[in-house]
Amino acid sequence: MASSRAGLPTRFEEIPTKITVLGVGGAGIKAIDSLARSGMELAKLVALDSDLNALRQVKAHEIIQVGENTLRGRGSGGDISLAQKAVDEDLDKVIRTLDVCDLLIAVAGLGGGMGSGGLPYLLRAIRDQYGDKAPAMISIVTIPFRYEGQTKMKNVQSGLREIVVVNDSVVVNMNDVLLEKFGEMPAQVAYSRMDNILKMAINYIVEMLDPRDTLQRLDFPDLKGMIERSGIGFIGIGSHRSVRKAVESAIDTRLLDANPTSASGYLLYIKIPPTASLSEVIDGPRLITEKYDVERISFGARLNPMLRTPESFVYATGVDSPFVKDMIGDVKELLRE
Repeated sequence: MASSRAGLPTRFEEIPTKITVLGVGGAGIKAIDSLARSGMELAKLVALDSDLNALRQVKAHEIIQVGENTLRGRGSGGDISLAQKAVDEDLDKVIRTLDVCDLLIAVAGLGGGMGSGGLPYLLRAIRDQYGDKAPAMISIVTIPFRYEGQTKMKNVQSGLREIVVVNDSVVVNMNDVLLEKFGEMPAQVAYSRMDNILKMAINYIVEMLDPRDTLQRLDFPDLKGMIERSGIGFIGIGSHRSVRKAVESAIDTRLLDANPTSASGYLLYIKIPPTASLSEVIDGPRLITEKYDVERISFGARLNPMLRTPESFVYATGVDSPFVKDMIGDVKELLRE
């Protein structure tokens, strides 16, 4: 049998994790555009909306306009039922474009029609189409300010409930928490914080599953086991010359009213410079174990010679959020549906 130069038979080829990042509606396609312009190539980037004018401004690997007959190239005007009809009109095309992947990361803002209506309708259709072979699903959603009106919050309530039921994990980012933490900043800077956290978090999720040049491997089964039917989650990013403080900083950047100790598990991924010691690296998972009393941690680390200070990404799963409970009730009950 022929062997590779690494000593393995040639049939031992790398099995890549197929990742698709899907942006739905205005906020979602904006995130896809940002990822595409940053040069992401390890995931397929798909932008989906009914608004043709918005789609014309977007860079992505695939751009899908839905509901041309239903909405005539316009948005849904916050109407959930119209957004669902628009997606249904082109459902076969959408599913065909998304293709089969291992991990589907969907990004949307809730409150409007496409994020609150179109996204859950599409994800449900994917589940029905593929059954047990459906990809692992993470949705990252942004909640509008409470001051934006009851109509939007009713859309949030409807959309969030359906998204939680159909997903493995739903990462919730609240504009109200953004206001609380960064309200004294200039508006442009505060909003860019949200956009940057979102973009970097998706980058980290994709990057940490890349098996090349890792010090501590975190692979797809680790991720899948942590998120599977886990409910609500939060993400955070941090940087500091101390790994421990980088992890603390990442947890502090969460944009959800969740207590870090309520998590059922943590995914922790750190990037370190060559000067970092083993003891410093282990300070990351040690902090989560000791400070937040979390038993289940999946931990990955990568050396980056270009870094001067460690960077940290945390993804807490199965957390309790007073806001989410107020909106949709007991998440654990919903997951039994």
